Amino acid sequence: MSATVKGELIAADSVMCRVRAGSRDEVLKLAADHLKQAGYVTDGFFQALLKRENMFPTGICFGDTCVAIPHAEPGFVRKPVMLIMTLERPVRFVNMEDCEAEIPVEIVFVLAFTDSEKHLNVLQRLSALIRDSGTAAALREAVDQEELREVLRHSELAEFWRD
Repeated sequence: MSATVKGELIAADSVMCRVRAGSRDEVLKLAADHLKQAGYVTDGFFQALLKRENMFPTGICFGDTCVAIPHAEPGFVRKPVMLIMTLERPVRFVNMEDCEAEIPVEIVFVLAFTDSEKHLNVLQRLSALIRDSGTAAALREAVDQEELREVLRHSELAEFWRD
């Protein structure tokens, strides 16, 4: 099964709203722990996320919205998922376009795929979502999990929603 099959990647338990974190590493740890507890990933996912983020930074800005799209090797993934996490306050991530600079990330999309070749469609949809300033603002401004879920259900990522 492809990692981009309709209804496969986003579920109620893969959305986290207004998370408090003080650093990039804390964001990655919270995400990995959440995904592990929900049964999506195995032990080692956090270390794999951290290692890859150190080698290939994933922070990127589109207009007023700065996001990070961390991911790890498929060997640590039990079931494909995309975790969407909004942050209460921006956290510094290294800019993928300038590894000497950090940017204030407000939204994190953690990709956990069982096949690293099947993510192109997801990245294209993510890019469209982030470039849509109205949707990006709605994601940033969501006050709770349900509001964030509703924004996602009506966004470029809607086809990946699993109810």
